[in-house]
Amino acid sequence: MVEMVDSQQEELSVEDIISIAGMNTDAEAEPERLIKMINAELQMPDTLFLREGNTLFIIHKAKPGVGYFRALNADTARNFLQNGRTFMLACHKMGFDTMATTFTDPTVLSVFRYVSQNPPVEGMGYQVQRTEDGGFYVTVNTGRRESRQ
Repeated sequence: MVEMVDSQQEELSVEDIISIAGMNTDAEAEPERLIKMINAELQMPDTLFLREGNTLFIIHKAKPGVGYFRALNADTARNFLQNGRTFMLACHKMGFDTMATTFTDPTVLSVFRYVSQNPPVEGMGYQVQRTEDGGFYVTVNTGRRESRQ
């Protein structure tokens, strides 16, 4: 596993974040190929890209108010928790009511627990389902509409 980089100390390039995230998730593609794949993905219609610290978030708009996302993380665990919280607040402010993601690493569930215990918006919460391949499918309610600014 490649060591994470504290974004409070050093802000990595997007390419470095993609490379570190790929190596830490056992991605089968080489870092250069991963970067090209991510760049191609970002060219897809209705795709957004957000960065918080040394974490990248890619959102695919499914329909109005609904998005599917994934995170590419190279930040420390503590920062990743806060980055996730900030990301969910941003999704809420952008008008997303529901966000969904899939992943295999059970430690990622700690981000959703953290956000639900410290919700930046009233009514924010999540549900977890196991997938057939042993992974996780998480649906996030980004909070009450009246809370949008």
